[in-house]
Amino acid sequence: MRFVSAFFTYAAPLELAAFDSNGVLLDLIVSKFSNNTLVSGDFGSSPNELLGFSYTSPVISSVTIMGDPGGFSFVFDDLAFSTTALSVPEPGTLILVFLTGAGILLVRVTRWAGGCIGATASTVLSKLAYTAFIAFAMLGSAASYAQLKPRPVPNSSSATMTLSLSGTTEAVTIESIDVDPSVIPNGIPTEVKVRAVISGVGVLPTGVAAQLVDNNGRIIRTLGILRDDGTAGDELSLDGTYTATILISEDTPSELRLQISVAVKGKLLRVASSPFYLSVRSDTTVFNKAKDLWAINLGTGGIAVYFGGPLPTNTKALRLLRSQHGSNTWEAVQDFDYDAENFILPLFDGIDGSLGMFDYKLQVLGLSGDVLKDFGSLTIPKFIDSSSAAETALPAMLSAPAASATIDPAVNSAFISDDVMEDSTAMNPQQILDLLTERGSFLKTKTIDDTYTDTDGVKFSPAQLIYDLAQKYRINPQVILVTMQKESLLVTSSSKPSEPADGWMGAKGCAKTFRAQLDCGVSRFRKFLDDIDSKGETIGGWAPNVENKTCAGSSCSWENLSVTPANRATAAFWQYTPVVGKNWGGYAGVGGQALNIEIWYPSLFKNLVNIIQWKDCGGCPTPPEVGPEDPLRRGKVIRFGAPLTPLESGFQSPSRHGFSGGLPPNPSYQVELDCNLNTWDSYNAPTAGGTGYWDVFLVNILQVKYWDSSPFDPISAPFTFGGAQYGDGLPSSLKKKVSFKVTTSAASPNFLNVLLDTGTTPSSDSAFPSWGQCTILKVLPSVRPGTNGLVDMPE
Repeated sequence: MRFVSAFFTYAAPLELAAFDSNGVLLDLIVSKFSNNTLVSGDFGSSPNELLGFSYTSPVISSVTIMGDPGGFSFVFDDLAFSTTALSVPEPGTLILVFLTGAGILLVRVTRWAGGCIGATASTVLSKLAYTAFIAFAMLGSAASYAQLKPRPVPNSSSATMTLSLSGTTEAVTIESIDVDPSVIPNGIPTEVKVRAVISGVGVLPTGVAAQLVDNNGRIIRTLGILRDDGTAGDELSLDGTYTATILISEDTPSELRLQISVAVKGKLLRVASSPFYLSVRSDTTVFNKAKDLWAINLGTGGIAVYFGGPLPTNTKALRLLRSQHGSNTWEAVQDFDYDAENFILPLFDGIDGSLGMFDYKLQVLGLSGDVLKDFGSLTIPKFIDSSSAAETALPAMLSAPAASATIDPAVNSAFISDDVMEDSTAMNPQQILDLLTERGSFLKTKTIDDTYTDTDGVKFSPAQLIYDLAQKYRINPQVILVTMQKESLLVTSSSKPSEPADGWMGAKGCAKTFRAQLDCGVSRFRKFLDDIDSKGETIGGWAPNVENKTCAGSSCSWENLSVTPANRATAAFWQYTPVVGKNWGGYAGVGGQALNIEIWYPSLFKNLVNIIQWKDCGGCPTPPEVGPEDPLRRGKVIRFGAPLTPLESGFQSPSRHGFSGGLPPNPSYQVELDCNLNTWDSYNAPTAGGTGYWDVFLVNILQVKYWDSSPFDPISAPFTFGGAQYGDGLPSSLKKKVSFKVTTSAASPNFLNVLLDTGTTPSSDSAFPSWGQCTILKVLPSVRPGTNGLVDMPE
């Protein structure tokens, strides 16, 4: 055949693949929508989408159709085929095919494919060819048949597939994936650019797809096709970087689990990447078109608004206006008197951010009240907290703003301890980078060693710089990140905002590059602490247990309240930001000191995954095979086993391969991981040959490190995974997102253990190795850790 087409109505994404007589994949196309049924179809879709192939050369021998793996997901009619290429489809004999056998076919294919792990490529292909023959027999036509493709079997933690065809071996590898932005606001359609660097030969030009998948790796829908032809956002043709710009809109906060899937010429199975994530959040920075006005929704804490760029010299005030999204009916929130020397960002609107979507704009007013400048408007998403009420409950001191001018007791508390303030090793460079990446910051880089170009053209690694400044000035990296976020939302901004008048760190009088501002801001914290130690107080008279006055606005007209710092650390914080702020009973127009604490928890560090201090056992009883080996590069990805893809006959030391990390006392924790695990061994009751409690992957939370808990087989844990049988040439694999909640100690430290145990007796040896990796996505305490302030992480 040279022409095949049909009209399809489907309830799940469709893929059509064309093959020649040798089974070589010629081309692959995907449906335009995820669902085009009449009642529940995607917006803009309609039933009977025309899909097909037409060639002058080569000849099409067969076509496969892949729908929902569960079957019963599509129908087609007006199937047409011809031995000549046609530019306009000519419907043939009316055929209406309901794929009632698709589910049965899938079960057989999936089991056969799953049973072929480690088998030869020719064996795999012969079993798949037999399935194709069954599909042919059922539908009764050599020219057209429907066949469900098996899901690719993970053969390692790398996204590489190699099959032997006609005596040649070709490999296609997905080397890297980038998504920008990596965080989008809920309820606002946002363009997301996805790039994948792919090496190897045989990649079909239209066969690289970005797909939304569920927790088990099952395809939900295809989001878009990535191109490498210099069009549709791709920068350079045929450079191996495939690009797609996809418009995504999600109404509620979530973590979208995505993968890149690649069709390879001549191969039935697609190459699938490890999952990557697109976060949908309410508390992400949103911009106006000019990037000179930006804001963040803090829920009940209100809306924080920032602006950048120069203001007219005769500026008298700033007027913040709000409108219900889409109504275009504007009301003034507040006029803020402007004094260049004393003006403090952010501006605050005290409205509950969970009430709906709002539009904001800012006007600059002159001496006579005339509008000198009008910043373009922006849209704030409705704040939706995706966590349970117990997980997001805050102490009274961090609740909604006080109705009266009564000062919250938190003002005079030790909301940060001296030890936490000066814990310069609280985060390593990889953890800093992981946080910037999770929050979609424009300062994120692919690796610690990659760079960002500063405003003066100098390249630097933001994560490494933050860590280096923490060491240089003996200041907690979390303090630096919180200050970056409070002063200009640098952590949650997906693109560079216009520069605020006081600089990115609010450090007046310092050079305006990112490097200089960061250095200047952090060095001031160090100077404030050193001044307290040597002189008894800071330059502004702030000292432990000594009453002082806050000051905001011209001649302190906005706020002038009494504060008594509880220790050196809080005195330094009050010197840096001498304003109580809205949520602690101070001036309602600014965030002040209260904003520091809200940013710390829950905004940036409620998820503890990026501040856990991971430790391995050193030798239990032999050194563990666990990575990253460099403590400064230990983030949320834990690798087990070395080499990465060992042979069945390979050696693996008996040990506890993994890490343990301390967690603060808490009634319970919610843990979420995404794992890709493989083993040649078994972990089950020893009932027959090839069985027994040998290698096991596990995750648990104990009051001690795992290797100090005297484990004994069989291991009981919230998550375990082990193989079915050893010695049969077939590794067992698991590629899955795992989530569980576990009751923990509220009185003493807890320890999160993530590891591969090959050393627990009585079944322990060095045979039949195991390997893989887990990405720790969330470690959420049920209540705020600590009592009076920001908690230190146990080691």
